[in-house]
Amino acid sequence: MSHTSFNKIRSVLLLAFTLGFTSLGQASILVIDDFTDFQQVVDAGNPITATSAGPLALTGSDLAGIQRTITSTATGGGFGSQEITIGEPGGVGTGGVLAISNNTFSAGSASLFWSGFTTTDFSAFANAILLDVLAIDLNVSVEMIVNGTSTSGFQAFAGPGNFFVDFVNFSDPSVFAAVNSLQLNFTGPQAWDGQFRLLAVQNNTTVPEPASLALLGLAFIGFGVLRRKRV
Repeated sequence: MSHTSFNKIRSVLLLAFTLGFTSLGQASILVIDDFTDFQQVVDAGNPITATSAGPLALTGSDLAGIQRTITSTATGGGFGSQEITIGEPGGVGTGGVLAISNNTFSAGSASLFWSGFTTTDFSAFANAILLDVLAIDLNVSVEMIVNGTSTSGFQAFAGPGNFFVDFVNFSDPSVFAAVNSLQLNFTGPQAWDGQFRLLAVQNNTTVPEPASLALLGLAFIGFGVLRRKRV
């Protein structure tokens, strides 16, 4: 093989290698709520009726016109209490947090509802909804509902970290082409607590996409061929 041909082939393989890793690393993100806009609600659980706050117009979102309503439903009669607080506990600029806490007597449910934004094609950005979990108790679950009809069902958190729900795991994945509302319903055992940092639309890249794997495979095979020809 001539030196010129070798260089051309090497350049092509390097490009494939680079594109493969670039594709693996790319993550388009659409922020639904960064939890910086302050909102709070407390429910005493007696009588057992929900306490709500909102709708609140948000600034910490990529969705223009979006509003958030939060609803707390404590259990435990006059002894139970649940608090939902959203904001920046460390002060402005320190990052937003959604904190849900139940006292010893409450196994309450919490609900967050986003609406008012222009109908948006979530599938044009990514393939999953991401909820960034800072801290979570055992046996706490969340249900996501899109457009009031398509549900993920209740799914348990495994622990802190990125919690993804893929669009394909909803009862009707087609709704993601035209989203106009989103609801999260949290449930858990007695005295459960949870803290969350971000809600967004982002690619779940836990498993590399087939196209990315193909590019990387081509690059590795090509480099192997070149090594043999140079010997």
